[in-house]
Amino acid sequence: MVEVLASWEALWLIGGKVAATSYFTSYVVDTGAIAAAHGSLLIVMLWVGISVGRIVGIFDQINLPTDRLYRNVYAQLWGGAAGMALVLAMPESGAALWVGVLTYGFFNGPTIGYVYDLCNRTTVSQ
Repeated sequence: MVEVLASWEALWLIGGKVAATSYFTSYVVDTGAIAAAHGSLLIVMLWVGISVGRIVGIFDQINLPTDRLYRNVYAQLWGGAAGMALVLAMPESGAALWVGVLTYGFFNGPTIGYVYDLCNRTTVSQ
């Protein structure tokens, strides 16, 4: 079951990064939440959030027991969802867009590594 859950989460997490990277540029143009010229900077900030999240996640994950790893994975999934919910709640707010994208990136960043680690810890080799 963990493998199925991990595969499903990894699909959505990796797909989410790819989709967000391509979608935010047109979102900025369509909504006018921020200047269209800042669309590329928004993508950079998404990946800055992802990178910082991965670095923080590495240090968090080092001595994390498996039961806490489960909780951290789900907390990060909800944190990323909260970032996007902020954007959904205020679609034309530039501040909400910046904060939501950074929050999504920060929580999305380490989650894939956590899912892989969780799969490795809970899968018995045969």
